[in-house]
Amino acid sequence: MKLQIIFISALLPVLAGAQVDPQIRLKNNVFKIAPQQFRVKSLKIGLEHINSHHTRSYSVYAIVRKEKNNQLEFPVGYDGLGGEFSYKIYLKPIGEYSTRKGKSFIQGIYVSGFVQGHSFSGDEHYRYVDFNTNTNQPIVTNYEIHESVANWGTGFTIGIQQVFWQILTVDAFVGGGIQWSDVIRTGNEPPQNLYVSPSYSRDDPRFNGILPKVGVQLGVML
Repeated sequence: MKLQIIFISALLPVLAGAQVDPQIRLKNNVFKIAPQQFRVKSLKIGLEHINSHHTRSYSVYAIVRKEKNNQLEFPVGYDGLGGEFSYKIYLKPIGEYSTRKGKSFIQGIYVSGFVQGHSFSGDEHYRYVDFNTNTNQPIVTNYEIHESVANWGTGFTIGIQQVFWQILTVDAFVGGGIQWSDVIRTGNEPPQNLYVSPSYSRDDPRFNGILPKVGVQLGVML
């Protein structure tokens, strides 16, 4: 709830501001990076192309995830690639606006639809130790599983894009969608009595369900 209040507060200057120069000269392409992706050891970069009236745009992104570690037991993480396409409609075109106090700023409000897809791979290694009751000797069994994960999703966001010095951009957005995933496991699976069905976080590539989409993208106009 606190996040929504902060976001709505950020919208108020644009909603209340008067437009000064609707045809301000801005470059039409923005190179973008999503810093929040670093949290899951991913790099997301892309390009947004804005039309000459600053009312529509489309964006294409590439995502690289390099999270898998090299532990021999209980490894975690996934490596993979992904892509995203989004289309924005600016409810208030990107332009120069002014506050009631006469302070000017360049900003726009948009709604966006997106589709995304990813392909990941990961490995699991488990060692199970049991005891032979007759010999009282340990019996060690190794289980090795390779996972191939594909996921795809779609949804919408609402956001603010602000331009500083007519070259740097900050794009903040909130929204959500739905994600589906398909997991293929190969290898030496442990018996069912040793297997615990996991619950996946929304950052896990295997997640299925409603997916919040909140973030910030930093950009440079080209």
